Amino acid sequence: MIAAGDKGPGWAGRIRRAAALVVILLLAAVLAFVLLRRTGRRERVEPEPSPSSQKVDEKERIRFVEFRGGRERVEFTADRSYRGPDNMYHMVGNVRIIIHGGKDSHRATVSGEEIIHDADRWRYVFAGPVNVDFRGMSFRTSDVVYDRREEMFSTDQRVDVSSSLLQGRGTGLSYSLRNYTAILGGDLALDMKQEQDGTPLSVTGRSLVFYQGTRKGEIEGPVTLRRGRSAGSCRRLDFELFSRTDMLSIIYLRGEASLSLREEPLFPSSVDAGQRSLAALGADQDIKAEEVKIRTFQDSSQIHSFECSGGSSLEFMSPSGDRTRFRAERIDFVFDRQGELREFRSLAGARMDQREAGTGATRSVVGESMIMTGSSDWLLVRPGRGGKARAALDSTEIQADELDFGLERRDLEARGAKVVFTGRDRRQAVGFFAPESPSFVTAEEMRYLGPDRRFFFRGHIRMWQGGKTLTAAEFEFDEDTGRASGRGGVRAVFPHKPKSREGEERVDISARTLQSDPEENRMTFETDARLVLERAEVRARSLLVRLGEEGRELEGITASDDVVIVQGGREGRGRLAVYDEGRDEVVLTGRPVLTEKGKGRVEGDKLTFHLGDGTITVENTGRERSVTVIKS
Repeated sequence: MIAAGDKGPGWAGRIRRAAALVVILLLAAVLAFVLLRRTGRRERVEPEPSPSSQKVDEKERIRFVEFRGGRERVEFTADRSYRGPDNMYHMVGNVRIIIHGGKDSHRATVSGEEIIHDADRWRYVFAGPVNVDFRGMSFRTSDVVYDRREEMFSTDQRVDVSSSLLQGRGTGLSYSLRNYTAILGGDLALDMKQEQDGTPLSVTGRSLVFYQGTRKGEIEGPVTLRRGRSAGSCRRLDFELFSRTDMLSIIYLRGEASLSLREEPLFPSSVDAGQRSLAALGADQDIKAEEVKIRTFQDSSQIHSFECSGGSSLEFMSPSGDRTRFRAERIDFVFDRQGELREFRSLAGARMDQREAGTGATRSVVGESMIMTGSSDWLLVRPGRGGKARAALDSTEIQADELDFGLERRDLEARGAKVVFTGRDRRQAVGFFAPESPSFVTAEEMRYLGPDRRFFFRGHIRMWQGGKTLTAAEFEFDEDTGRASGRGGVRAVFPHKPKSREGEERVDISARTLQSDPEENRMTFETDARLVLERAEVRARSLLVRLGEEGRELEGITASDDVVIVQGGREGRGRLAVYDEGRDEVVLTGRPVLTEKGKGRVEGDKLTFHLGDGTITVENTGRERSVTVIKS
């Protein structure tokens, strides 16, 4: 969990706690050394000629106590003190400095073998090993010098720190009382353990600097972070404390920051749709950015935001091998005080790419920004000014004024959409559109249902491929089967070359609804259906269009119920009409009647409209079988 609390510490929380322990370490060291400066200055001792080989003013079992307003006291003890041949004052043997708080509560202890200072107390030397114990933390070094003129504590020796949760080391320590700056340098290495988990978080760097006045600090790098299989790095790690507490306000991973999280996800599962959908993308994550910033709530350990800036990338990897990658100039995650995701933001050149390991299916979404709230799994993708948001679903390419992508179900919605079916994957034919060639769709709205692999279009739809076009108010189709349906002012226009004559003509079919069945290679237009050919027009309740394999060629058309055929000034009415593409003729049956303006009417059992030469054949069966040819 990225947030601290009863949900368990996450990677960001571990970095925050490690930095907090480092701050405590520095404060411990500073407190121990600064106490010498805070003790009341004693009367000046006039220097005397240095004895050649003897110790003077030697005292045994030294104990000195300084009280400060009754609230705390500082206690000095040593086996003995003396002024040596070097004319320096020495406290030697079990030297201890104990800082007590109110009511005898123990605060800190500094112990060593010897403290040396001059007569004017301008320079103190903690000779040999020096130990500091503070709030359960032990600090070990040697040969610490305090220069009162420079107001500086320093040592160039190795520094070790240890506690129940932290082990660390560095080489060299300095603290300036002029600018309140502490520096722990030289091959800095820290190992921090969590109470719930014995695997430590290891941090290495070149040096650590803490500015007490501004309550800011930095670990100079290269900085590395490692815990189990997880790792991270940056050129520098900065941190800030709140003004009134020693709790961390901000942590920065600066300069080529990267985090590889393994088996400790940034986002665990949650009841909220947004966080749940991110958790489902994969338990392993890789994060890269020029800078990563972690903010906490005021005077709290709870993570408020996780912000990546500068060429940011966040990749999720699932156990099955599926991958989801977000890229943008800036990627932010904002949390509430309960540790739940409040908002995800991907800003300035936002892009998301997904790939399924098993099927090889790919998806991508591109816009100027992507935003998702914690209560929803929908990414709101918006383009830049004058641009278009874009998406790709395998070989389908989409441009839109606005895009919404559902992370959980992998649905997609678009407004002001233009869709290109490239034909690269040779999906099932949709109507008379060939699967291997690109086809295009424009619509006011589009929706794609990921699990069903189904497209829905709404509002001023136009679909085309070469010279073939289809328009409707609503249209939908199944990506796998090619089954399709349309509603509201459906119109299909496509070229056709009759076998019986030269040239190409346009076929124009319209109706209120459309059903397309690729398995049967047919399209059914129903309610106020109308077929317009170059030399005839057919109207009926229903038109059934028979297509060749994969919708390549027109093989025939059947009109049924209240059929009307118009050819020039003649009109035929019947119940069923069949267009024979091979013969280039329309046969009307079902008690057909032919009416010709100004010439009366003719009835028969079958009327055949020959489109090539414009003649009509009237046939009667039974006892009085006859055939009559009516010329145009």
